[in-house]
This record gives sequence, structure tokens and C-alpha cells, in this order.
Amino acid sequence: MKKFMIMMMRQWSHSPMKMILTLIAVALGSFILILAFNVTEIIDEQVETQLNNNGIVVQVANGTWDADGDIDQTRPSEWDSTIQSY
Repeated sequence: MKKFMIMMMRQWSHSPMKMILTLIAVALGSFILILAFNVTEIIDEQVETQLNNNGIVVQVANGTWDADGDIDQTRPSEWDSTIQSY
């Protein structure tokens, strides 16, 4: 850390405007990164809260479950009138 501070002071004496712009760019980039993580966490909480409620469709696929647990897709897609609407 001491070596970094010495190098920063040396650069500051040579070109202070360049150092100011560099520090502003680093601070702005750090702020945007922290903001992105916080926004992602807030969105994840909201989506998780909504998806944990009863009766919400997470994914709709035109297909049937096979014996292995995979979905065999129906092509072309067909409307299934036996599915209940909530």
C-alpha cells in the first residue's frame, strides 16, 4: 500500500488532471458495480417473493413428461383445454 501511495503521489506531481480523472473513473466504476449488485439483489427478492406464491405459472411448455422426467415437446404446439386456469 505504501508503494502504491508513493507512485500515486509521483503521478500526481507530473499530471494532476490525469490523476483526478483516473480517480473519478475508478470511483464511478466502483459505484456502478455496487449499484448493479444491489439492484440485482432487490430484483431477485421481488421475483422470488412472487414466485413463491401459490398459483403462479413459472414456465409453460407444449409437451408431455416422459418416463425419464424429460419433456417431449409437441410440434406444432396444441392448446390443451383440460388445464385449469387460476
